[in-house]
Amino acid sequence: MVSGGYSLYAESDFPKPYLNADGTVNADGVCGIYSAKTAPVIFENNSAGYMQMPHTWLGGPRDEAGKYLERGMIYVTCGCRGRESRDKNGRLCAKSPWALVDLKTGIRFLRHNAEVLPGDYDKIISIYALIWDRPHCEADYPGEICDWIDRIIKE
Repeated sequence: MVSGGYSLYAESDFPKPYLNADGTVNADGVCGIYSAKTAPVIFENNSAGYMQMPHTWLGGPRDEAGKYLERGMIYVTCGCRGRESRDKNGRLCAKSPWALVDLKTGIRFLRHNAEVLPGDYDKIISIYALIWDRPHCEADYPGEICDWIDRIIKE
């Protein structure tokens, strides 16, 4: 994705039952209580204080995907510019609200491509992954976030 001349990288991870071997959506795929059509989309946002944020990746140091994927949810993370971002000449080139602009671009990209991706893009849940943010603190409240998401999606 490109926003303002800067490349953004978004990584999406899908439960295996939602995809066919060729990468297309398996409309009959089921994982946990969700299907490829009903799975909520977890959109990670851990850009504290409008700082730039690289995307996370499976197995990486900030990997939060596993607990959502095993329950059948879609997991998306996207990098963003922040107030300390610099251009190729070392000049500051971003400040607030660039992080929000880039994250919103990631969500628009997902919604634009929803027909070819598994998941329900009317159910995008932004998760702020820093451990000091109380309701989303998986380190202090293990498992409760996934249970909470399961409950609100059923309502």
